[in-house]
Amino acid sequence: LNVVVAGVAPAGQTPQFLRTVRDRVLLGSAVGTAVMDAYYRTAPPLARYLSTHPRALDTARGVFGWFEWVYVHAEVLLMISAGLFMLGAAAQFRRWRALRNAAGVAVLASLLLAGGQAHALLAYMSDEQMVKTSDHVLIGTVEAVESHYIAENVIVTDITILTEDNVKGHLNKGGRVVLRQPGGRVGPIVRHVTSLPAFREGEEVLLFLQTRKRTGPVVVGGARGKLMVRTDALTGEKYVTSSPSATRAGEKDKEKTVQAPRSARLDSYVEYLREIDRNLQAEEEDSDADK
Repeated sequence: LNVVVAGVAPAGQTPQFLRTVRDRVLLGSAVGTAVMDAYYRTAPPLARYLSTHPRALDTARGVFGWFEWVYVHAEVLLMISAGLFMLGAAAQFRRWRALRNAAGVAVLASLLLAGGQAHALLAYMSDEQMVKTSDHVLIGTVEAVESHYIAENVIVTDITILTEDNVKGHLNKGGRVVLRQPGGRVGPIVRHVTSLPAFREGEEVLLFLQTRKRTGPVVVGGARGKLMVRTDALTGEKYVTSSPSATRAGEKDKEKTVQAPRSARLDSYVEYLREIDRNLQAEEEDSDADK
């Protein structure tokens, strides 16, 4: 309210921003002109009221002073608002990027694992199913285990296996196979994916592997697809043992299937797997012949 209309204050103290708003904004439209007409009709009695009520006048002047300050510093306030908006947008972007990276880990895990192989949903596979699903079943030594980033917050581990014997498939003895699994440790940062087997350099293993076009060889059946090969210190005889996680997964299954042994002679178990492979091939040949 411009109290100068009633002569309460000198004209020089009239807030300049009110005149600017009147001349540049309100009087430029029919609606604004009507607002100004109403203002000039009601302003004198309001000004007379303010002139007899000092507290109300001080309050009105304070309100107008605040509006004037906002008008004068509009550019600064706009810059501050834009800065706060940018900070908020940056925070949202970081949050979105973190979610994207987490999704990237999940997608990578889904590519490397068979569908439905999260730990809670990992279906137990019999030895026959393991052999049938696998493109290669081999015995080898873990030559190298290297974890590294492939994207921000996405760690993978490359495992190099030196092949010693081939139970199924056509991998050459002395050749190397490189597996890539999601998760691993880089410095103090650890990313762990449940149901995947762990590898250590120097250990001897029997692996069930499936080759995929996009990801290369992967372990079949999660931890169930890696069996440890141990050598008896006294006799030198080699034994194959299932990992505890693979055994627990098998024990949850109620079906009557042949489970991987907790401990068995390596040569006997290898011959057992080769017999399964021969039977599967014979069944496939008979099926083709019937067609």
